Amino acid sequence: MLETFGRTKETEFDDAIERILFTMNEHEVGSPEYAKAVVFLDRVTDVRQKGKSNAVSRDTMIIAGAAILQTLLIVFAEQHHVVVSKGLSFVLKPKTQSITI
Repeated sequence: MLETFGRTKETEFDDAIERILFTMNEHEVGSPEYAKAVVFLDRVTDVRQKGKSNAVSRDTMIIAGAAILQTLLIVFAEQHHVVVSKGLSFVLKPKTQSITI
């Protein structure tokens, strides 16, 4: 199940990027062909980045899962035991941004 998080899907852009990098390796750094390849590489990577969806990062999912687990543990502890105020200090506080006008 966790293997799906690490996989990246091959796209047609990956093949184009590999061909551009191969071309860059064949030419000298100062040559006009190398400069053209750099421009093409920049364009292809920009288009590839625009095509990606804004997926939730793995770190965010771990933090959200830990917060839910933490809340469930506190609720369970409140039902079965007395919860002292020291235990509630471990709860993550949400970060808020103040809006100034």
